[in-house]
Amino acid sequence: RHVIQFTTVGIDHSVLELSAISLIDDIEVASYNKGQKQIAIKIPCISEVLGVNYLTQWHNSLVKHEQDFLRPIQFLARNDINRHRNHTAQLQAECEMDNDITVKSHIYLIWDGEECYQIDEEVGHWENMNPEFKQYQYILESSLRTSLRKHYMNLYCVDLMKKIVG
Repeated sequence: RHVIQFTTVGIDHSVLELSAISLIDDIEVASYNKGQKQIAIKIPCISEVLGVNYLTQWHNSLVKHEQDFLRPIQFLARNDINRHRNHTAQLQAECEMDNDITVKSHIYLIWDGEECYQIDEEVGHWENMNPEFKQYQYILESSLRTSLRKHYMNLYCVDLMKKIVG
């Protein structure tokens, strides 16, 4: 089972903290944080398995998409009375493989500690967990977001798992 969790802390105009943790079978394999702007591999043989090109691509993607992590904070905090209050947005993706077959694939979206949405990739539609966020479902289900979700889920969860376990 592979789990990647992204945590973003920010205010309406800035990402204050961005971190990512990658776990395989509950063992931390890699991490990233905005301050260091580097991926820390916790198990040395993983670097060899993934290779320099893959790790460079992963690193560049995290740095490049930092502003993409700010957008949900800006969007969801726009009605907040205190515009300078910190908010936390989390995305947790998990996949489970049996040989080369994906047997489980889920994504969870969490806002300020409350789960808002989840999706089982096999079912293919977002389930609203918090009525306060129901109005945003159309964004998650847009063809652009669906395409991006599938691409990144394959790249960073399924493909990564295949490379490591493979």
